Amino acid sequence: MTDLATRLLAATPRLNTAALADENADPFWWDRYGERGQQFMLEDGEHHFRYLAEAVRAGHPHVLVRYARWLRSVMLTRGMCSEHLADGLRVRARHIAAEAWPDASPALALVDAAVASLEYTAPPAAGLAPAPGGPAFASLSALATDQDLELAAVRFDARHILSYLADALALARPDLLHDHLHWRRGFEVRRGRSADYLPAHLDALTPHVHADAAALLRAAREALP
Repeated sequence: MTDLATRLLAATPRLNTAALADENADPFWWDRYGERGQQFMLEDGEHHFRYLAEAVRAGHPHVLVRYARWLRSVMLTRGMCSEHLADGLRVRARHIAAEAWPDASPALALVDAAVASLEYTAPPAAGLAPAPGGPAFASLSALATDQDLELAAVRFDARHILSYLADALALARPDLLHDHLHWRRGFEVRRGRSADYLPAHLDALTPHVHADAAALLRAAREALP
C-alpha cells in the first residue's frame, strides 16, 4: 500500500493535469468560473490525490469519505453540485486505471467509496441524482429531437440538474437550485442552445420525480428570467 501511495503522489501532477483537461470538456467550468477557477480546480484535484494516497496508506475509505463530504459542503456554496465533485473523482480514477498499475485496485475502490458517500440515502433527496450516463427518460429523447441535440448531451445536463435538485432538497436550500438555474438560462444561450431549452428541460424532468421535487422544479421554472 505504501508503494501505491508513493506512486500516486509522484504521478499527481501529470494525472491531475490530464483529468482537468477532461473536466473542461464541460463548458460549465470556463463559463462559470473562468481562468481563476482553473487554478482552484487544479488545486482541488491535487487534494483529491493527496487524500486518496492517505486513504491508501490507512487502508480505509474514511479519510477520503470525510474529505469528499467536507469538500461538497464548500462546493455547494460556490455554485456547484454533488455530481461535479463525483465527476471530478471519477475522472481521476479513470486516469489512475489507465496507468494499468497491478496494485491499483485498492485506490480505485477507495474512490468508488468516496463517490458513493455523496449519494443521498434519506428522503426527500434520495434516489434523485442518477448514475453517470444520465436518466433514460423518454421525455429527454423527445427533447433531444426537438432541440436537435445529442441525447447524451441532454442526459448529461439532466444528471446535473437533478443533482442540484437533490442538494437543494437535502439541505432544505431551494436557493441552490434557483440560483443555478438563473445562471444556467444565460449559459445555455451562450453555448448555442435555444432560449426555451432550459424551461423545456425542466418540464421534461418534472413528471419523473416525486411530489416535493416536482414542486421545487416547477417553482424554479416559474422563477426563470
